[in-house]
Amino acid sequence: MAQLVRSLSRLNWPPSILDIKLVCEADDHATIDALRAERPGPQFEIVEVPPAHPRTKPKALNYALAGARGEFVVIYDVEDHPHPDQLRAAYSQLPQALTTSCVFRRRS
Repeated sequence: MAQLVRSLSRLNWPPSILDIKLVCEADDHATIDALRAERPGPQFEIVEVPPAHPRTKPKALNYALAGARGEFVVIYDVEDHPHPDQLRAAYSQLPQALTTSCVFRRRS
């Protein structure tokens, strides 16, 4: 947990607009305690997903996404170590990606 919190704390993005959700099952007390012990900054929120089946990552992420405040979403796993400039690099490519994307819709 320490490495994850350190890596996310080093992201080269204004902390005041970061909304980092650390998503855990509510009954995973060891993980929640370990995250709290890291004393993450104000841009972090530990989201405790109520225990319910199925216990899957998509269900937990959907639960956490309801409280997200940002315009863009990035998902990292606990073993990820993002480069500090990763968000800026991705953001710089958005205008190009948005102009080359298309949406298909089936005609009725």
